[in-house]
Amino acid sequence: MDTLQIDIDDHKLHQHPLEVAKWLQGHESWETAKTLYPIYIEISPYGGCNFRCSFCAKDFLKYKPTKIAVPVLKKSLSVMKQKGVKSVLFAGEGEPLLYKELAEIFEHGAQVGIDMALNSNFAVDNPSALQAAARHARWIRASVNAGTPEEHQEVHQCSPKAFDKVFENLALTVEERNRSGSSTTIGTQAVLLENNKDSMIQLARRARAVGVNYLVIKPYSQHPESLTHQHENTDYRRAGDLADLLRREETEKFRVYFRTSAFERARSHQHSYGHCFSVPVFWAYIRSNGDVGGCNAFLTDPKFRFGNLNDEDFDRIWEGEGRRANFEHMKSHDISRCRLNCRMEKVNEYLWKLKNPSTHVNFI
Repeated sequence: MDTLQIDIDDHKLHQHPLEVAKWLQGHESWETAKTLYPIYIEISPYGGCNFRCSFCAKDFLKYKPTKIAVPVLKKSLSVMKQKGVKSVLFAGEGEPLLYKELAEIFEHGAQVGIDMALNSNFAVDNPSALQAAARHARWIRASVNAGTPEEHQEVHQCSPKAFDKVFENLALTVEERNRSGSSTTIGTQAVLLENNKDSMIQLARRARAVGVNYLVIKPYSQHPESLTHQHENTDYRRAGDLADLLRREETEKFRVYFRTSAFERARSHQHSYGHCFSVPVFWAYIRSNGDVGGCNAFLTDPKFRFGNLNDEDFDRIWEGEGRRANFEHMKSHDISRCRLNCRMEKVNEYLWKLKNPSTHVNFI
């Protein structure tokens, strides 16, 4: 039934064997590491947000309306592509659809040939950006964390009209994707909380009706710097019951991805690896103020700040002293400080196994 091979509950680093082999052969040497460019970069083009979600991981950044200048972002995408970066996700600490020139950025990214994706709350009126994303993004995901207008307003702390706007924008995006003949995957995602779990079936049905490809259900993950702790102790012991119910909503064209392994980690409260090897090599995070860093769990920690795009080009930052210092810091970094179920959780598990192989590994 499932024609989408998107591995939402897993990782895709094993699809990049050349980069992994280069890392294995010389990752302890800065001279080698500085030439290893990230495969994937998350970019926050805009810092402000129209929501005040009760589970917001980046609330400590105060939703400042900072933005990356259009020429700076365009040049950075060009440099990234030239240096071997394969993909960028527009998401971050703010709402990317509030970046008025986002359509222009998608057009530029398509011209330079870099894979792009968009994660948004989908409640902003920016049709040109949504249509450009529908034509050029590899995937688009709407963060819709409730299945009714009432619960949506409570969880997202937003206007009661926002719920209908979300699905109006989703319909527009699906229509443009279909009209243009693009292969863009369009999905929805919800963080499972105590005050939204009763409407997940309704969310699945609404998402399916509007024509998206899937719904993802994932656990809450406490950010180490978050001001909010409202959902920190969410109980996921009965999560499997909901998973069984949601699978009944699937069709030939609509899937539900219940992130089982992520829920298992949330229940265990333990990382699946002993060291973070993904930072500062395989991914990066760019804030709306232009800061380039290695991890979205340590956005205000100067040890994870490599430089700023307003001062230097991306390649000079990536091969510069800020990242070199982080490279040395990560050799002794304490992962107990890290966010559980972070973006690189499964990547780190894979790299940890490569560095710490099981017994009889050669008997493949």
